[in-house]
Amino acid sequence: MVTFWDIALTFIGTLIFFTILFFMGTRKREKAREALMPFTSGEKYHPMRIPYRIKWIYYVALFSAYETATIFTILAISAGYSLILPIIYVFLLLVALIIAPVE
Repeated sequence: MVTFWDIALTFIGTLIFFTILFFMGTRKREKAREALMPFTSGEKYHPMRIPYRIKWIYYVALFSAYETATIFTILAISAGYSLILPIIYVFLLLVALIIAPVE
């Protein structure tokens, strides 16, 4: 049976892991002068276009949140807790989906 402390330790462990991973990636790295220049011949260059749409990332985040809501609700039902918190969580997700950007 899953207890509160199992979930708490999993959450804390995940938080510590990703915090360490984040700080490992934020080190300043010096680049060579040539690497910072787009073309050494002096040609004009066009700005790069982002290969994905930012709005899609919002929907991916909402999908992940809905997956979490499912697990959250299942754990609340199996532990015999009140379903008030999962209902509030799903309601907030529905509000986020309603105000999501439209293409």
